[in-house]
Amino acid sequence: MPIWLGRVRAKGLLFPYRFGLVLATILGVCFVGLQYMAWGALYDQGIELTGNPSGAFLYMITGLHAIHVIAGIAALITALIHAFNLKFEVTQRRIDRYRMVLHYWHFVDILWIYLFIFLLIQ
Repeated sequence: MPIWLGRVRAKGLLFPYRFGLVLATILGVCFVGLQYMAWGALYDQGIELTGNPSGAFLYMITGLHAIHVIAGIAALITALIHAFNLKFEVTQRRIDRYRMVLHYWHFVDILWIYLFIFLLIQ
């Protein structure tokens, strides 16, 4: 069990848990919104999806990342619904669900950093 989930169970400190979920969800939604605005800026500069293959690749790689972030947001919303449930209890199922969401987000973060470095070196 993660240390802070143990604190939540022992002391009933739900605020940090809920705040973290809300913050992560807001940041994920902001990322997708900013990505959409970036696509608009690219399009305005003449970089279209059907044009240059490099532009199409950029749209594809950032679009796949946005899809993964949207899937993560869906998982976060599910966790938020459970976190704000009035009968909230820390159960093994919720701990496992939290760990899965945590691993998913870290995987997406690490993958994006790897791709960024890989594309930067190319």
